[in-house]
Amino acid sequence: MTTYNIDYTIPDMVGYSPFPTLSTETKEIDTSNIKQFNGISSPDLCKKDIKKSALDIQVNGSHYKGAKIQPIEFIHANNIPFIEGNIIKYIFRWRDKNGTKDLEKIKHYIDLLIELESRNV
Repeated sequence: MTTYNIDYTIPDMVGYSPFPTLSTETKEIDTSNIKQFNGISSPDLCKKDIKKSALDIQVNGSHYKGAKIQPIEFIHANNIPFIEGNIIKYIFRWRDKNGTKDLEKIKHYIDLLIELESRNV
C-alpha cells in the first residue's frame, strides 16, 4: 500500500456556493495492480526523471557544499595539473576540514612541485 495526498474539490451542496471548497485528504492506494503505460506505472508518470549531479554528492564531509563553484569545477575548467589542483583543493578547504594538516599538505605539494619543476630546467 502506498499513501498519497489527494487534493480535490467538493461542491457546497447546502446553500450552493459558486466558490468550491478545496480539501486535502490522505488515501491509501493499492499500487500493485495499477495499469502500466510503456512499462511505467501511473504514479511514476508524474515523477520527473531527476538525476543527481556527481557534484551534489560529497563523500566524507560537506566542506565543498556551500561553494558557488567547487574546486574540482575550477580545476577541470582551467586544465590545471594534478599538483596545482591539489594545492587549490587544500587551500580551499583547510578551515572547514583538516585545519593546519591541510596547510602542511599544501607545503608538501609546493615542495614537490618545486623539486619536479627544478628537474625540468
